[in-house]
Amino acid sequence: MWGYYPESIHVDKIYRTKENRKYCQEKGIRMSGPKLGRPKKNISI
Repeated sequence: MWGYYPESIHVDKIYRTKENRKYCQEKGIRMSGPKLGRPKKNISI
């Protein structure tokens, strides 16, 4: 299989950089894994 991109990839947090996300988006590749950034605070009122 030459010339084909995978439908989706599963990556760790260290590989979910803005550059890699942009590349995958351009090629139509879904990237799954933990989200970037700080986790949201769990505020219960």
